[in-house]
Amino acid sequence: MFRLAAALPFLLLALLAGVPAAAAGLAGVWENRYGDNRGNTFVDVLELRAGGAYVTHLALGVTDHGRYAVMGQVLSFRSDQGPAASQDVRFELRGDVLHMTLSKPPGVQVDWHRSSRTANFTTVQRHGRAVPAGLRALVGRVLADQALPWRDDAVPTTVRVREAKGGGAAGYDVELRYYSPSARQAMVVRAGTFARQITVSDATRSVTLPLTTRFLDLPQVLDAAAAAGVAGPLKRADLQTFSKGSAWRVTLAGQPAVNFEAAGGQRLRRDISGYVNYDRADWRGAGALWRQAAGR
Repeated sequence: MFRLAAALPFLLLALLAGVPAAAAGLAGVWENRYGDNRGNTFVDVLELRAGGAYVTHLALGVTDHGRYAVMGQVLSFRSDQGPAASQDVRFELRGDVLHMTLSKPPGVQVDWHRSSRTANFTTVQRHGRAVPAGLRALVGRVLADQALPWRDDAVPTTVRVREAKGGGAAGYDVELRYYSPSARQAMVVRAGTFARQITVSDATRSVTLPLTTRFLDLPQVLDAAAAAGVAGPLKRADLQTFSKGSAWRVTLAGQPAVNFEAAGGQRLRRDISGYVNYDRADWRGAGALWRQAAGR
């Protein structure tokens, strides 16, 4: 099946004058599932909203949004990213399959299947950005649906939140990591608002300490940051367990990263990773060796 992501800097997008999507039976959620020759599975999701807006959530990290209209058998997409990402697409509705013939690249055909898929996470507005929420529930669902069927000793170790391609206005992607002690492997689940991409890799350089089950949701951490005098649009956030406990590390626009205790939200000013102590020990050890070599 054609992999939509290959076409996508150009794909899908916004409103010219036309028939409302709901009247054409197109409004709703559509998905395109495909795989690669290494056994990885990808799902792209297209939202055609009844009001004339669309959003694409692609497994390979490309997110687009804009407005669209139906004109006869043509879907006219106009992307918020501009003309280069906009196009007119011929379509045919075949029951629960939306068949498209693209103009960029010319002649490429894609079948979207009507989906009952729900969003991986909800969003909450913080400082003008739609920030992912419900992350603890997402970690639990992915553990039950994907990680435990993969390895029955898998545990969640990391949550990473990053701006989707196109910046904060395009939303955020969430990466979850699970570790299997018996297999010494890591499962990485990259989740956009709808799409998920799952890969498995050697865990030699992966975090292996399990997350606390009681971590605060990301919007609560941002509220704690604002109460501590650190506020602004979110750039990135990381949750993991260090030798001294689990912590959120949050980076806001134009500001250095700040650490917060994962369960309580208290700001942490100490070194949570242990690297500072390790570095100091290395310096002391190296200094002692040099002094010994110098006979002092």
